[in-house]
Amino acid sequence: MEEVLRAWGLDQGEMHRIHPSAWEVEGRYVLKEYLNPEELEQNVRVLEALRRLQIPAARVVRTISGKSLVQYGGNCYLLTRKLPGKPLSDIWQNRTLARKMGETIGILQLAFRHCEDELKLQENSLLDETKGWVREELARTGWSLVEELEFVHAQTGLEMYYAQLPCQLIHRDVHFGNFLFDGDELSGYLDFDLTQRNIRIFDPCYFLLGLLANEKNPTARKKDWLELQDCTFSGYDNKISMNLAECRTIPYVMECIELLFAAYFSRISNWDSARGAAEVFRFIRSIERELVRP
Repeated sequence: MEEVLRAWGLDQGEMHRIHPSAWEVEGRYVLKEYLNPEELEQNVRVLEALRRLQIPAARVVRTISGKSLVQYGGNCYLLTRKLPGKPLSDIWQNRTLARKMGETIGILQLAFRHCEDELKLQENSLLDETKGWVREELARTGWSLVEELEFVHAQTGLEMYYAQLPCQLIHRDVHFGNFLFDGDELSGYLDFDLTQRNIRIFDPCYFLLGLLANEKNPTARKKDWLELQDCTFSGYDNKISMNLAECRTIPYVMECIELLFAAYFSRISNWDSARGAAEVFRFIRSIERELVRP
């Protein structure tokens, strides 16, 4: 790391690892390692576009020679200023913070609208992925994770209103670790490596599903989770006015996201995670009617 940090004149600074691919440097900077230079360059473009809109995103620190990245040992490195605050640790008992998270997602998407033409990022479709590689992978397993009829039900539900679902740039990786708060106030957005153009309700749905990811028995948290999802969508709708198609399609978007995870983990032979995603999928199936917003 000393060789890498020398490009910024920080090779004598103290550093410690805060993530498998990130380090804090001198208590003021964050150094992040990338295997794919395209992801790094995308993150730089998004960060700089958002900062021009006064959105709290990390400032990219250029090297002594004026470059935004350093290549070393086959990997690429990006240095940014450390943002204040820290991720929320738990909102299961805090409905106010759940609403705040919904608003936070909405505020970011409003900002994204203003820089879509400038960024021109990858266009993706949850429906196309579901009908394509996700179906192929689940079929390859002999439908051992979910039954084919369950899959068809979710795909059909998503497809019914898909043409009416607004698309725009989305974060695509909305979880606690990528949103910093100073007290109860948002202090920064992180990590735009996966930002893409897709259906906008992907982000709040993804966030809510993430709350269930480590739950061994999602059904046991049904009442709390339904209250959290209502607060989150109320906050989101306060910033991004949801249309009727979005309100009706929420359960199917969630189901197809979990199918995507099940297929992805199946592809890399992570069977515990694949089965976990399938379990969350079935939980969402069991409460579809309760997820449709009025």
